[in-house]
Amino acid sequence: MGELIRTLEARGYVERTADPDDGRARLVRLTAKGRQMVRTALAHIAAIERDWLGHLNIVDSAGSLRDALERAVTRASSTGDGEGHAGRSRDDG
Repeated sequence: MGELIRTLEARGYVERTADPDDGRARLVRLTAKGRQMVRTALAHIAAIERDWLGHLNIVDSAGSLRDALERAVTRASSTGDGEGHAGRSRDDG
């Protein structure tokens, strides 16, 4: 965990400050750059979720999530090798 915090701190995403309630502890807080990166990441995640939901047709379907997932698996299986891996055979490793 320490290495991750050091890397994020070196890149300017977080900063460490003394904990006012515990002199032995350090608080880790997002910097302005870190907050912007979180906003950007959340926007990308939301776009991916919208894309997946569009493929599952959940909004347009009166069925359940399970039904939508089954349709997605069926679609993936029909376009690939039956395992949902389009264009890759079991011998490809």
